[in-house]
Amino acid sequence: MAQWVERELVPKLPPGGSVDSRAIAALAGPVGQRATRVTWEGQEYRLDLAAAERVRIELVRAKQVGYSIDLALDLHAIARTLAGDGLTAQGLRSAVARLSALAGTHGERFDFQQDYEGGRRRRTAPGP
Repeated sequence: MAQWVERELVPKLPPGGSVDSRAIAALAGPVGQRATRVTWEGQEYRLDLAAAERVRIELVRAKQVGYSIDLALDLHAIARTLAGDGLTAQGLRSAVARLSALAGTHGERFDFQQDYEGGRRRRTAPGP
């Protein structure tokens, strides 16, 4: 799946920052189109439906606290390095460093250590 995303999807996304933000922008609709102007009760409004949809999707994603497409692609790249035939000690150290850095770049959601105490999975009360 990651290979398809990298090969087929990413090149078709609008330019921008992360793959996630680019995918959200693509799902929200075309940017830069002339906003529709509507007059209602004597007041003029500008409707930018793509911007409103982008904000809505971003709010939903923030509430989901899910893993990002970028994280999946980063993990896939590290896995490819580790699975390669020519893996060297330096390549392994590099992969470990990249893996360790993911918690910093992808947030605490990626920090699996918070779920474990003394090698055992910590029991937590179900959230709301």
